[in-house]
Amino acid sequence: MIKLTPIIVVYKQKIDECLTFNTLASILETDKFKKIIDHVVIVDNSDEKQIYEYNKSFSNKCEDIPITYIGEMKNIGIAKAYNNAIEFLSQKKDEREDWVLLLDQDSSLKEDLFGQFITYASHNHNDEVGIVAPRVISKNKLVSPLMVGDTPHHFHEPTNLITGLQQERMTGINSCTFLKVAAIQAINGFDEKYPIDYLDHITFYKIFNSGYKLFVIDAEISHDLSFYSFKTVPLSRYLIYLEARLNFIREVSHLDKLTTRDYVKDFVFLHSKRTISNRMYKHFFKGNKVFLKAMSK
Repeated sequence: MIKLTPIIVVYKQKIDECLTFNTLASILETDKFKKIIDHVVIVDNSDEKQIYEYNKSFSNKCEDIPITYIGEMKNIGIAKAYNNAIEFLSQKKDEREDWVLLLDQDSSLKEDLFGQFITYASHNHNDEVGIVAPRVISKNKLVSPLMVGDTPHHFHEPTNLITGLQQERMTGINSCTFLKVAAIQAINGFDEKYPIDYLDHITFYKIFNSGYKLFVIDAEISHDLSFYSFKTVPLSRYLIYLEARLNFIREVSHLDKLTTRDYVKDFVFLHSKRTISNRMYKHFFKGNKVFLKAMSK
């Protein structure tokens, strides 16, 4: 039997005000979902004592759904948060096959997501599958899963609606993605060199390279990505993103010439075009230093 554990990472938000938790709690009122989900892991990255103490108290008293609360009163990043949750689950393993559902704090969950996963587990279960993912839409654009282009770090939308088992490598986002715990363990956990950005892409990449495949369920999720409103992205956040992207390019490219060429392409067509067209000149000049640092390695 499949055992599914949702993992919700929260930051500076009370659990009972968290959209993800509230919609999940409503879904778990249905008996068919209680058969595979017996508790939720919440990793609290909040660095404010008042929120930390409130969430810890709420978790201990919550009667609607059992909560395993993990909090250190500091922001440890998404990768470390996931790893802490997986470490806890590994200690509690029973005879059922373990899966986790990765969630952020502001997702509006629907029964169909869980229903489609149960359908996969019941009728399409395949030992080769390490990732089960829905289609994720942001601003009327498909953002997950995506096809991998001519180079291993360029992605694009599929030309057709995809469902079912995928033989070729694809990529996607972590939010609302089901991962087999054994697949995560096969890649030695989530890569903490990517605390936030590109953690999803490096995870998909490593899991595929370890021999597991992706299964796309026929469910659709709406999700807002911060970089789709680029003008609102703070400089500090943008620099973290740039460094992560360039690290990803370096890691998945095995030829130096390819890496150098794509650094240049990113500088011209991604970084320069995006920042200058939006008149974000500080982002442009500070970002240049990230590129110089990456190309000197």
